[in-house]
Amino acid sequence: MKTISLDLRKRIVDAVDQGGSTQLRVARRFGVSLGFVKKLLGQRRRTGSIENLHHRAGRKQSVTPEQQKAIREHLARNPGATLAEIKAAFSLACSLTSIFRALRRMRMTYPKKRSGPQNKTVRKSGPNGKAGSGNARNGLRNTSCSSTNPARRPK
Repeated sequence: MKTISLDLRKRIVDAVDQGGSTQLRVARRFGVSLGFVKKLLGQRRRTGSIENLHHRAGRKQSVTPEQQKAIREHLARNPGATLAEIKAAFSLACSLTSIFRALRRMRMTYPKKRSGPQNKTVRKSGPNGKAGSGNARNGLRNTSCSSTNPARRPK
């Protein structure tokens, strides 16, 4: 939807303020909806302005500029703090992803996890990356099933 110009907004408000006609007649006269006229008057009453508010649209940041400043100071004192530690230190009611995005907007980095002993996992496959016992050759099975004949051995 196209934004209605400031000039037209001023003329609508002036026509309503003159008091010669109703809001519905003003809306019809300027080719806008009655809802828009009501919205415009309410906006003027709340904010004192009739300018468009598109710059205020969208999702609000979950980490405020004051919190960003405090996080910057905290990371200067504790450079190894993780996202979870930052969230706990400031009792932030947002996800770790929101904190990550805030740090990225601030052009700051953080460690992803604490340094610790290497994970001790057991290798489950052979040295060539093949799993299994190695009894099958060329993909043919050496067993039979009750519904099939015995498997043939390759030559």
